[in-house]
Amino acid sequence: MPAWRRSQKRSPLLIRLIRAHNESLYWSDKYTAGRIQKLMGCDIHAHIEYFVEHPQITPRWDHFAAPWVQRNYNLFGIIAGVRSALGPLYTPRGFPNDASMETREAYSDRIVDWRCDCGESHTINKANVSPRAEHLLDESGVDTGRVVGADWHTPSWLSKDEFTISLSRLMEIESPDTIYREGETILSPELIAIRATLAAFKKSRLVFWFDN
Repeated sequence: MPAWRRSQKRSPLLIRLIRAHNESLYWSDKYTAGRIQKLMGCDIHAHIEYFVEHPQITPRWDHFAAPWVQRNYNLFGIIAGVRSALGPLYTPRGFPNDASMETREAYSDRIVDWRCDCGESHTINKANVSPRAEHLLDESGVDTGRVVGADWHTPSWLSKDEFTISLSRLMEIESPDTIYREGETILSPELIAIRATLAAFKKSRLVFWFDN
């Protein structure tokens, strides 16, 4: 190797510094938000609710289950336009103000006084509530004393028929080599179970939102 070439040889420390500098430029340019979205994973949080109608009680939505749903960006695109070029079949509707208490508690944090040491999950010290935090309202538009989880976004819900239609669309675009088969269809077991559970009720829906 020529002497001038040897003089240009970079030490391991210098190489690490250059890489760190390049990475800092990468994360700070104007496309940071979009690149972070591509690099970080996104998951769905789903809750099955059914409508209760009885002469002796006020009609309401009750919570049935919070099924785990594996990450599938085709599905996310179809139901909410999230992480996919696929447009949503149904424009995201926001979090339903008449959601069941269990779903409401999973979606939001209760604001507590700084002196409170309740030991509860889904609570936030009022001193730590951001001025930009979204406050959760009830059906009458009254503040419930809860704020939406900081990591949540794109809340929506689908009726049982809308969810079935969404799965039909998913089966049209998924590859036969993806995951599981149900006869001639391509659906993961939890999606099959959610569809069957929703169908078991006269009136039901899937409430969901995403993180990251």
